[in-house]
Amino acid sequence: MHAQHVKRLQILIEDDLYAVLERISKRTGRSKTALVNDLIRKEIRARPSLEEDPLFGLAGYVSFPPADIDATLYGAIERRRHSRGRGSRVKPDRRR
Repeated sequence: MHAQHVKRLQILIEDDLYAVLERISKRTGRSKTALVNDLIRKEIRARPSLEEDPLFGLAGYVSFPPADIDATLYGAIERRRHSRGRGSRVKPDRRR
């Protein structure tokens, strides 16, 4: 690792995982950093490259105009007006 360029990264790890990592580190004599780096390398190698991923071939396969984001999230304006129709306001208490 001394010959490689390294970047500092601070992460938060759950207590139980940290304890396991520390036990493995003590048992093997390897640093926690080396163990985490190896785990990340194994995980990255286990995944196909982006070009090999079958879903990548579908990117851009179908083209359509973008939807109106407000209508998508909040519904059409006409629908919103109807849903706020009668009875949606708080009525004053007239029992005095």
